[in-house]
Amino acid sequence: MRHDRYILIASVLIVAVILAGEAYIYTFDRDSTYSASSSMSDSGAGYRVGSGISSIYDVVVSYNGDFPAAKEYYVYYDDNYADVIEDVWHATGGKELNQEYYVSQMLCQLENRGICAKVLNASELRDMVLSGGERFKALIVVSGAFPDTVYSGNAADPIIQWIDAGGKLYWAGNLLGAYVSTVNGVVSVDGYEVLFFGPGSLNSSDTEKAYGEISDNGYLRALSLMSNSIRYSLNADALSVPHLMVGYSDGSYASAVLAQYGSGMICVVGGDYSNNQRADLVQIVASHICYSSVLVGSDSGEVTRGTGTGIVPMAVDNSARYSVYIYFGGYYLEYARCFDYKGMSSG
Repeated sequence: MRHDRYILIASVLIVAVILAGEAYIYTFDRDSTYSASSSMSDSGAGYRVGSGISSIYDVVVSYNGDFPAAKEYYVYYDDNYADVIEDVWHATGGKELNQEYYVSQMLCQLENRGICAKVLNASELRDMVLSGGERFKALIVVSGAFPDTVYSGNAADPIIQWIDAGGKLYWAGNLLGAYVSTVNGVVSVDGYEVLFFGPGSLNSSDTEKAYGEISDNGYLRALSLMSNSIRYSLNADALSVPHLMVGYSDGSYASAVLAQYGSGMICVVGGDYSNNQRADLVQIVASHICYSSVLVGSDSGEVTRGTGTGIVPMAVDNSARYSVYIYFGGYYLEYARCFDYKGMSSG
């Protein structure tokens, strides 16, 4: 009897710890715990960080040419429309990474980085891409297919025209443009690669992982990228447009590629649904890097119940755009903010 009592007490304590952890996660106020700010001067990118706990932080400064950062963020999700993704299980086998769960977690991760993204259904997506202001809008699609409200597999389709006019598309989940989604199912598109980056530009093979670190541009470490999945990813060797590969590569395909498309950009993050893929996707979106980005400099440190300041030395081109991305927690990110500049002016 005493043995059973100990087991009962231990079980109650374990449940209490789990519930306390859940309460902490959902009630933890990041905005009152962390702070970040930045400024640009002749000396470089200055920053100030604050934390109410002991935290590590990273500062990533990028030159982005003349490509403007998005000011509005959208996520496409419509449970009335079919998707083309493979449900993937956590390593514990406890929770299916279907589209609904993936999107819900992604929205939380974006919010932790200061981005309040609006979810659009198929009809709302069409309204958005036809409303103008493409250069300052970003769209995340993880359904593996475009809905028939914006895409039919033709160059004149609204989503194609939207990207070409300056929109920023972030894609994950399947082959870019290979499928049209409807309320009744999905339809395959012939010649879909030609609509985007040409034949042989997407990984339709069984090769799923890459183990070569893309270290020359510095973003793998600077942004704490983790995923090495290259299924459905872009083949850099087949691209004839300016592009940036980040993460891991097998020599041709990379886990994430940002490529120019007309006046806009397409970023493809390879792989089926995974936590690492989602973390990288959100990190790339939040850092405001683009196909022409160059890592100007970075800094890192630790702050404990106080504030810290620093500067990343650099020569500032007043005609160029820069982003200063500050994040806390490293690979286990807790909070981040990004600051955009045109020369030394905010914006």
